[in-house]
Amino acid sequence: MMRGQISLEYLLLGLVTLSLLGISLATLQTIRQNADAAYAQQLFQQDSDRLADTIDRLCLLGPGNSWEVSLQEPLTIRYASDHAYFERDGYREERAVLCPIEDMELSGTVTLENKDNTIVQK
Repeated sequence: MMRGQISLEYLLLGLVTLSLLGISLATLQTIRQNADAAYAQQLFQQDSDRLADTIDRLCLLGPGNSWEVSLQEPLTIRYASDHAYFERDGYREERAVLCPIEDMELSGTVTLENKDNTIVQK
C-alpha cells in the first residue's frame, strides 16, 4: 500500500508543478507583450522627436539646406495648419512646426530639404 501512496503523492506534486508552470508562462507572455508595446512606443517617440527637431532646424537654416535623418521604423508625416502629425502603427503625435511640410511616407535613412520654405524629401 505504501508504494501506491508514494506514487499518488508524486503524481499530485507533478500536477501542482505543471499548473504553476502554466500560470507562470501565461504571466510571462503578458509581460512580454506589454514590454514589446512599450518598446514600439519608445521607438516611435524617438523617431518623431528626431524628425520634429530636424524639421525645425531646416526651417531656421532657410531655403536650400538639407539634413539627413535615420529612422528605426517607417513613419508617416501629415501637415495641417502649422502642425505636423507623425503616425505609425496606431501611434500618433502632433507637433507645432515652424514652416510647412510636404506629406511624406518615410523609412530608413532619408534626406529632408528646405525647398522655398517648405520641407520636402530630397
